[in-house]
Amino acid sequence: MNEINKFEIRINNIGIKYLQERYEILQYFPNELYNKQSEFVKVNNDFYKSNIDSCVSIHSSCFEKLENSLLIAHFNIGKEDCQLEWCSDRPLQLNVDDFKDFMNVVKCGYEIINSMIN
Repeated sequence: MNEINKFEIRINNIGIKYLQERYEILQYFPNELYNKQSEFVKVNNDFYKSNIDSCVSIHSSCFEKLENSLLIAHFNIGKEDCQLEWCSDRPLQLNVDDFKDFMNVVKCGYEIINSMIN
């Protein structure tokens, strides 16, 4: 693939995005820490500590986004083809609706990537 045409697709909680030199399939979920830094003790400009468990440090960036994401699969892209590689059994842990969306995102992503390399 000489030229990288970056694209993103998202269907409900599942999406594909070009990150770290590859296309990654991510599961999105609400960030339980969003905008809740006031519930933690500020240690310095970058880190907070829990009032309950002082052994846990939380970076200030953890409070900034409405959603978090988890890598569930990615495409290995070669010169002539692309292959989907699962991250452990994470796709199998998806609920039925998210798994259907995962399959649709994979299909769309594969078709787009395949058209770029052929």
